[in-house]
Amino acid sequence: MNWALRSGFVLAITGTVWAAEAQAPRKLSAPTLYIAARADFEGVKDISKEMKIKGASNLPEGSRIRIEVFDGLAVLNTETFSNLGKDGFFEATLSPRPGRSFRHNVNCDVTFTPGDGKQDPSVLQIVGRDGSGLGFLKNPQTYIHSGQYYMRESIHTP
Repeated sequence: MNWALRSGFVLAITGTVWAAEAQAPRKLSAPTLYIAARADFEGVKDISKEMKIKGASNLPEGSRIRIEVFDGLAVLNTETFSNLGKDGFFEATLSPRPGRSFRHNVNCDVTFTPGDGKQDPSVLQIVGRDGSGLGFLKNPQTYIHSGQYYMRESIHTP
């Protein structure tokens, strides 16, 4: 095999490996646990009666996430929870409380509370019964109330 042919073969293999590495899914990481979410009215016929929430998190699979929409101090939606899927995503379709309606420019809290009494034991094994494994002090989404740690993502509804 001559030198030019061998060099071309080596370059072709090297290029193939580089291309495969560039296209291969990489494992993403974050310095702390997080919740990211957005609220929208995409595909909703009557925004006063329905709102959609989509989000992602690196909390343990099955984590129970509470979603509340506020207009000032008033909670607008019926009690809504979503469980985090194996893929790290969650979503929910919210309905308003009787006598309330949704609108643009309201706030939404997406909260994970280990101490609510309804989290799966496998989730509590990782984050702690009191949420002590959520990274309080380093995690900007972690708060403490009455000795219980929790995570909250506050979003604005467009």
